[in-house]
Amino acid sequence: MKKKKKIFLLFFFFLISCGYQPIYSSKNINFSIKEIVKEENNLNNKFANSLRLFSNEKLSNQINVKIESKKNVKIKSKDAKGNPNVYELAIYLKLTVEKNINDEVLIKDFERNINYNNSDDKFKLNQYQKELEDLLVNKITEDVLKYLSDL
Repeated sequence: MKKKKKIFLLFFFFLISCGYQPIYSSKNINFSIKEIVKEENNLNNKFANSLRLFSNEKLSNQINVKIESKKNVKIKSKDAKGNPNVYELAIYLKLTVEKNINDEVLIKDFERNINYNNSDDKFKLNQYQKELEDLLVNKITEDVLKYLSDL
């Protein structure tokens, strides 16, 4: 019985010493987004809002960002009648970064895609497609943050 308590306490202290720390907190961001230039559409607004959350205004390393994005939905497979079975949702982002330090302009393309099955309920299919779009936007935003942090 005492051996089980000792093992439990050792395991408990081991878990407590493992500190949780968010990867993309504002403390880890070494840049500040001064301006975001974009066309007014839903997808660009999602990217801009995600990037604004991670800018740190106290830093002197300020950058200007231009966002161009597009969404593409393709039919990947059809059934015997010709109705779509599987769709592919692809989101593309072209990121143009202008550093204020030496007026260097960097261009980087990001792309993520996902396949999903068709549904007879078009409302649920539309809701599911919006959820997948948000998921892909978040994944691309993570990629952008990694890229910007490495600059």
